[in-house]
Amino acid sequence: MEGWITVSQLKNLTEFLDKFCGTVSPEYRYGYLFFDKGLKVFATDGHAKMVMNFTREFLPFDGVCSIPIQYLKGILRGYKNKSDDLLKLSIEDNYLFFEFEEMRMNMEINKENKSIDIEKNFKILSSVSLKRFLKSLDFVSAAANEGDYIQFVSSEDKNYIVYSSPFFQSRSVIDDGFNGFDFAMTFETCRHLVKSLSLLKNEATIHFGKDGDNVFMYLPGVVINISLFDYENHYFHKKKNDFLESVDFDLSFIKKSLDKMYIAFKQNNNVVFLLTPKESYLYKEEEHSKISWKIPVNTKNQYLVNLNVRKVRSLFTRMSEKCVLNFSKDEMVIVDKKNNIASFKVKEYKIINS
Repeated sequence: MEGWITVSQLKNLTEFLDKFCGTVSPEYRYGYLFFDKGLKVFATDGHAKMVMNFTREFLPFDGVCSIPIQYLKGILRGYKNKSDDLLKLSIEDNYLFFEFEEMRMNMEINKENKSIDIEKNFKILSSVSLKRFLKSLDFVSAAANEGDYIQFVSSEDKNYIVYSSPFFQSRSVIDDGFNGFDFAMTFETCRHLVKSLSLLKNEATIHFGKDGDNVFMYLPGVVINISLFDYENHYFHKKKNDFLESVDFDLSFIKKSLDKMYIAFKQNNNVVFLLTPKESYLYKEEEHSKISWKIPVNTKNQYLVNLNVRKVRSLFTRMSEKCVLNFSKDEMVIVDKKNNIASFKVKEYKIINS
């Protein structure tokens, strides 16, 4: 039995698998071909499992064929994404063959595994545009680290993606509505989803579901299954009436300063943001050098906030420049027009008498 695909189809699949499986763990860098009402592909990054439709133009076969992603990248090297050249897939005995030009690659079909089992029946909790979801997930996970977790929570009739560290929190609204979100993903899986799903059509809608110990993401042709696990919830939220004051702010001023500090100073990433009624500035000290940038914003009271240059740069580059700074005695909360929120602990607070 045999079938045909274009080189561009295989190249698109290979790029998706490369992003979805990541590069850190070689044991997960495989695509698994199997037949289920068409030729399909299974992959995992160790935490998330994915099944994608590949082509219906193929005859049924039993078993699973595992293909190293690096093999596919190697044989496709030099081909453009829009190549319509045909590539032949055929099955002989217990092997699947890829053939085009002078190349013939064969992969053994594992007959012991008759199919890849991934749950497809689940209760839909929420549906949102893929473009909005990816922007929110990218913003929240950008400043996280390996070993961190990204939370999905429902709070006050909205669904949020949240990352919490000891020094700051980033969160973004996915959609309006209280749908019972209460789960987390690893930082690694979140970045894999951002990079791989960004290759798909952004006008698609992604559906979120839950069934027992699993969370599901479904969009046309792709089902992603993520197992739930216990985690410590660090989400916190302040209402508008909890703030002492709010001021309009243009992030472009602080972005320019942080860019300069990031390049100029390499020993540490810490910077002080001091806001007062008279003047505000970013201040950094390293060895025998001190530097400060005046920031055009004033507050009624005095606040001192410690910022991490690298992480704050990652957040601010993904936020719109026009935003609002909200202050309480212990927190500075930045809200932009994209439903992105970044909050930082206030280290020192002082009431200024007018």
